[in-house]
Amino acid sequence: HAQHVIGVRRIPRGTWDELLAEAQCEVVSTTKNDHLDAYVLSESSLFVYRQKTILKTCGTTTLLRALPKLLQATEKLGFQLDFVQYSRRNYFFPEDQPDIHQTFAREVDYLGTLLPGSSFTIGAENDCWHLFVRNENRLPPPGEQCLEICMYELDPDVMKIFYGGDAKRQTQESGIANLLPAHAVIDDFGFTPCGYSMNAVAGQDYYTIHITPEEGQSYVSFETNAAASHALVAKVVQLFRPRRFAAVFFADANLPHALGLAFADVPGFRKETSRRDILPNQTGVVVASTFRASSYPVPDT
Repeated sequence: HAQHVIGVRRIPRGTWDELLAEAQCEVVSTTKNDHLDAYVLSESSLFVYRQKTILKTCGTTTLLRALPKLLQATEKLGFQLDFVQYSRRNYFFPEDQPDIHQTFAREVDYLGTLLPGSSFTIGAENDCWHLFVRNENRLPPPGEQCLEICMYELDPDVMKIFYGGDAKRQTQESGIANLLPAHAVIDDFGFTPCGYSMNAVAGQDYYTIHITPEEGQSYVSFETNAAASHALVAKVVQLFRPRRFAAVFFADANLPHALGLAFADVPGFRKETSRRDILPNQTGVVVASTFRASSYPVPDT
């Protein structure tokens, strides 16, 4: 009984380390509360709840290679697989990815060797969202939601904060702490010579931010499963001041705010694209918009 009360959180740290090695990343910091364990990784984050895990990676990692070990570890604890979701935006430089991740078709083929599922692509080829699920009738699981904001070409004055590795100072000086609920537990990590990652947990909600500050390739990602709002999107982008950003909201269509959410105009930005898609099973909604700073010229076509 106790085993299932704690659930997947019983997987030992050594197993997580082996699993993450398959994805070519490692744990650099951890925190937890009564609801979940949160791991800051060398390449993004891992969140472990009683009955689910969320693994995010970036760069040229091999996330899908970790799936067999995860399935083995949960089966060993007596859990049966109910739902799997793999999703990502289109890559800017797919040729730089490991072979398994160079195309969505290859990813789907690999996933198909492990479990049956369905795949979807939402949007145009050069600006789309790929999704693979096992058990699409549970897509997404009831009550689930996720907001992701991807920011590019960020203000150099903001990015210079994230050099030197002093995460506590960076969290406060940048204003990141002000994005989070007052009761959130923050686990921040500064990389040397530059870079920053943070997980925060507040009840069952998680928040995660990852920053690559180098000029010419600056990038910031923000993600949370807390309730999405226009105000939160505006607050995040006004803090980091990107030249362009994309916001994606994925949710159970039965949530009261899910179908009505369409990212409003953000002060200082003009909306370039926007779409709302109801997934084929009618239970999930995806809202995606891209924005460009009003002062940033539209590129020639």
